[in-house]
Amino acid sequence: MKKMVLLAIVSCFTTMLFAQQVKDRMALHRPYVSFNPLGLIEPYAAIGLGLGNHLSNRSGYFTELSFVCNNYIYPKKADHLQGFKYLAQYRYYLMQSDHESLGPVKMHHKKYYPYHLFFGAEFRYKHYYFSDHTNFINAITKDTLSNFMYNAKADIWGGAIIFGGAFPLGKSNHWQLECTLGIGAKQKWVAIKNNPSGYEPETIKRIDVGTPAIWESVASPYLPWTIRLQYKLK
Repeated sequence: MKKMVLLAIVSCFTTMLFAQQVKDRMALHRPYVSFNPLGLIEPYAAIGLGLGNHLSNRSGYFTELSFVCNNYIYPKKADHLQGFKYLAQYRYYLMQSDHESLGPVKMHHKKYYPYHLFFGAEFRYKHYYFSDHTNFINAITKDTLSNFMYNAKADIWGGAIIFGGAFPLGKSNHWQLECTLGIGAKQKWVAIKNNPSGYEPETIKRIDVGTPAIWESVASPYLPWTIRLQYKLK
């Protein structure tokens, strides 16, 4: 009888411990949504939401879709600019060993850390339409169409290596602040849809590090950095 009672107590304790371990594991791997407040002050405002989750203890993904438009807190660079920006990241998480000491969660006698530092790869694509005015020159006749209004579309592809981390805000189990930075490259292609026959946009002489005109196709370094506010869903 005593053995049965002892076995029942051990079984109950084991079940409770396993349930807590599952709960802790789920707490680490909850999906989350995020918002990038810095997108509101970019030269072309990006307004959208992100979604992320863990694929395992070490790896995870993040994706973000934003609406892109003119930001009226800056001098307007183009008319009727609108489009979208898509971002996707693969993340490999660090800070998950027994020797770390940042807010451990015990599972199977090991310590896992909700202070997620990570590195990974980022891919992004931006597409938008716009209208603007510039001078178009005919190289043969030397004729100039001054302040000609054109319509165009732009496609920007980029990739980067990133590093970042997400840190709890206060004692909340839901809110986190994420910071990321990285280095990479991007390429911008612009297609003018109503280019006058025989004419090309006037080339603007500028130093190499100058800001390119909005209609220019150009490759450039890509240095992503931002702060996001995260909310865990479960």
